[in-house]
Amino acid sequence: MNLEVKIISDINRLQVLEKDWEAILAQNGYPSIALTPQWLTSWWKSRGENSGKELYILICLEQNKPVAIFPFYSCKAKYRGISIKKLSFMVDAISPHGDFIIASEKRERAIHALLKYLASQKNRWDVIILEKFRDNPNRKFLLTTLDLYNMNYGIQPSLRTPIIRLDKSWDLFWSQRSAKFRKSIRNKLNRSRRAHFISVEKIERPQKLLEALPSIYKISTLSWKGKISQAITDSPVELAFYESFTPLGAPKGWINIWLLKNGCEPIAYEYHLVYNKTVYPLRADFDERYRHLSPGSILDYNIIKGIFEKREYQTYYSCAADYQYLRNWTNNFERLYRVDIFNTRTLSNFLFTTEYKIIPRLRKVRFLRKIKDYLIRKCTRGI
Repeated sequence: MNLEVKIISDINRLQVLEKDWEAILAQNGYPSIALTPQWLTSWWKSRGENSGKELYILICLEQNKPVAIFPFYSCKAKYRGISIKKLSFMVDAISPHGDFIIASEKRERAIHALLKYLASQKNRWDVIILEKFRDNPNRKFLLTTLDLYNMNYGIQPSLRTPIIRLDKSWDLFWSQRSAKFRKSIRNKLNRSRRAHFISVEKIERPQKLLEALPSIYKISTLSWKGKISQAITDSPVELAFYESFTPLGAPKGWINIWLLKNGCEPIAYEYHLVYNKTVYPLRADFDERYRHLSPGSILDYNIIKGIFEKREYQTYYSCAADYQYLRNWTNNFERLYRVDIFNTRTLSNFLFTTEYKIIPRLRKVRFLRKIKDYLIRKCTRGI
């Protein structure tokens, strides 16, 4: 029996689908907080509505029961400077990753139904851009199936995000960090203890989490990000997301806020998501006036140590790029990819040829030319 595909263009309809959605996610094999209806509702209300985007969530139904969800939006965009109609995952910088939401045993039928539907809607899109796509069976089956629908595609690196496996004792994990890093942390801890009354507070209760939001906004304003207008309160989009998602996620136990305090004054925070035994540190800031105490490093140390010792989680998923300071903590990474899918119309074929045929060849020619020039210079010096 073929699966029926329908479009959801009203975000409020997600509430009706919530139970079915969560049941599919539980069978997905790769459940993530960024794929929950609560996350995507908050993401859309803060980042999608009134931004020129149109909601384009595709639902696969089997006998009127949802079995797969593809969380897309559509908009007008530029691709290599050319105007296009784009479909995209509902992801951006705040999102850990993007993916399809499919019960594992329905994967192949659902992806076939998706591509068949998209092939019938060629006037609605020129390029589908799937950012932060995880390297999992959903992505792999999609790529092996696109040829059947005559759709060209290309893959590019999207993000290499550091992760910590929480599969050993804290003492063993800490002993495996570099001696230089451990010494640096010890010095920072000793300096803060000598100079101030430093304490760490973990906030978990829903009402307390809501009450803590003004504190983290204040710290963000007083951070270095505040000086360059990148505090939470400087962005209506960022502020709207935290104001929307916190009351949705807190009652489900999905949110923790960690505070570092000097006496009674909060001077640093981390806003964490917790879901499916995974910790996602979504945002962190510290009061610039206390930079000399290294509050970010001290809070990081206490949080990671506490997570290891509690032994409730399996993965600390940094949600960040491959920053040097995170390499002090881990050598493990998850690679995320961008998948570009092109329909069979003339414009899309031109864009595919340009992006994945011509430009790579030009880069290769430039690279070879640089090598040639280098060898000529080296040989000339030797004459």
